[in-house]
Amino acid sequence: MLKVLVIDDSAFARNMISKILINEGYDICGEASNGIEGLEAFKNLKPDLVFCDIMMDEMDGLECLRAILEVDPAANVAICTSASDELHIRDALEIGAKGFLPKPINALEVIRITKKLIGKPGQGEQTSYKAILEERARQKGITVKQLLDFYAAFHQLTGFTFEDENIDEKFLQEKGSGIRIGVSALLSAKMSSDQAEDMMSVFESLYL
Repeated sequence: MLKVLVIDDSAFARNMISKILINEGYDICGEASNGIEGLEAFKNLKPDLVFCDIMMDEMDGLECLRAILEVDPAANVAICTSASDELHIRDALEIGAKGFLPKPINALEVIRITKKLIGKPGQGEQTSYKAILEERARQKGITVKQLLDFYAAFHQLTGFTFEDENIDEKFLQEKGSGIRIGVSALLSAKMSSDQAEDMMSVFESLYL
């Protein structure tokens, strides 16, 4: 079952997100009221997705986000804050947050973001190519920035995001070699040749 961790100093917000996702069939594996507790919960529970509030005492959401990504650069973290909090939203996305949940919390938005980042309940056994790529990248020491640069180059070249349903075994086997050449060229302007080669070797492992 897909696991979600909710980090927020508001018990009301935690309960609301948890109830919405439990009703949709997700497993709320843990809740935390600040970043320090949230980081420990992440290490112990290894959730598929984290919802993390920005404004918290002891360790705020941005610090918690950085710490989580140090543990797992491929972690799925969606930050929660007011839509008017543009500075913090921008900072969080630059650090490596995968999504943004505006407050006040809307059930449809919670469900939409969750499905976008980790899929629907019942799909947990069907590991996506994106999840495989990110796990192999993590094992190889690929940074969040390298992954984001890869995703941007992949989209620029193919017109698809890596979560797109078209990214399947047939697509990768037929197009993989050509994509590798094109994306590698685009990455040469973003990172060193060694970093680009490491990133492309992880991508190549999906279809060879």
